[in-house]
Amino acid sequence: MRYIITIDQRTSSSKALLFDEKLNLIDHKIIPHKVNHPREDWVGA
Repeated sequence: MRYIITIDQRTSSSKALLFDEKLNLIDHKIIPHKVNHPREDWVGA
């Protein structure tokens, strides 16, 4: 069986989704991460 993994990198978290070859969602994981705001309207990791 083959699998597809997708990664969605956002400002405050990373998300991974695992699908089988028929595109059924098998599992997912969301990992939040610290956001640094060195100045107003700036975002850094």
